[in-house]
Amino acid sequence: LRTAPQILAIARDSWAQSQYRLHLPLAQLAASGLIERPAIWRSRHQRLPSSAEVLQMDPDMVLFLHGLDAPTMALMRALRSVRSRPGLVFLLDDLLTTEDPRVGLALAEAAQLCDRFICTTQVLAESARADLRLPAEAVTVVENALPIHPWSELASPRSPGSAPLRVLWAGASQHQADLDLLLPVIDATKSLYRWVFMGLCPTGVAGDPGIEFHSGVEFDAYPHALAALGADIAVAPLVDRPFNRCKSALKLMEYGALGLPVIASAITPYVVAPVLRAANHEQWLAALRELQDSQRRRLLGDALRSWVSDHHSLASESILSQWRKALRLPMAGDRSESV
Repeated sequence: LRTAPQILAIARDSWAQSQYRLHLPLAQLAASGLIERPAIWRSRHQRLPSSAEVLQMDPDMVLFLHGLDAPTMALMRALRSVRSRPGLVFLLDDLLTTEDPRVGLALAEAAQLCDRFICTTQVLAESARADLRLPAEAVTVVENALPIHPWSELASPRSPGSAPLRVLWAGASQHQADLDLLLPVIDATKSLYRWVFMGLCPTGVAGDPGIEFHSGVEFDAYPHALAALGADIAVAPLVDRPFNRCKSALKLMEYGALGLPVIASAITPYVVAPVLRAANHEQWLAALRELQDSQRRRLLGDALRSWVSDHHSLASESILSQWRKALRLPMAGDRSESV
């Protein structure tokens, strides 16, 4: 006998996006008694269940995270054709309509097949409503958030007397253009700061004096590996383009959980957090000079850590409420609301 809704989720893999948008939130919802323990299938590593198998599991809803590959779309179509079927929910994490036209066509079909969309930001939700011609009530926003463990237990070691200061950037290969925004800044300051990169290095600077590079790590090891780099300052550059304007402030959350002061590009995802913002190379250089002051670094780092813990913890009532509303979940122990 179920005491809470049952969710089946279709992810592509177990990488960061799937962890932050499916695995970790659903685990928190289950721990809070809002859903039963979820079943998660990964299309890149497992055979997807057939529609008959899904119906036999009898979930209250099926979540699809960017499930636009042929097998996932086929499952979506099959489930939609069933009279008595689970709710179908599509999780949209990025502005996919700017990618390959075939992706746009598949996303448009998913918009017709699914009952509602969940987006990571308000800007992305507005774009989805307009591009996919979805009614306002069919699109909701659930912000990204970090799990309490291990992020709340970590900090970047502070060494106010150390020189040079360590300036950190961490990310994946799809951010080369974003990272390369800082090339003039790096070139002008690599004799003053120790630039530390994890996962990707700016074009042409690997091996230069003042540059330190660390390979990326598996998702579970990432928080500790990031903290172990001992950064004093973190940077979050983003090229100002539609795709990036729809992104969340997840990178600021990761840096903030470590108590790091951050300099970020002055574009939409980063206007809500207590960070220094820069719109050009001169402003990046000025922000770096401002953070030479150890007291200023400490104050900004503490402010960002408080912003993360107050507004972007998976266990917070604010985030749980967003998920509950988006998935139309009843309160724990109450099955009266529709799912």
